[in-house]
Amino acid sequence: MTDNGRAMAGVVVAMANKQSADTARRARRNHKARRDRGIPVGGTRPLGWQGDKRILDPTEAKHIRDAVKRLIEGASWHAVVADWNRKGITTSVTA
Repeated sequence: MTDNGRAMAGVVVAMANKQSADTARRARRNHKARRDRGIPVGGTRPLGWQGDKRILDPTEAKHIRDAVKRLIEGASWHAVVADWNRKGITTSVTA
């Protein structure tokens, strides 16, 4: 590689690093703004919530409340999961 080639490679790498840093800074700023407004910032839809992650899904929320009530009353996790499997209740990932 020539001296000019090495110099150009250095410039290209420096510009790529700057672009990456700019993108990361914008993503952090966007995530912070969404978090500050109470808007979920990504990931899988939590069980019990609709796609926007801000509105409860009535059916799923009822399943969760029932499961929590059973656990508080002494049921095991295994029993709750077995019951959900028997009834065909799935998580938001497998639904």
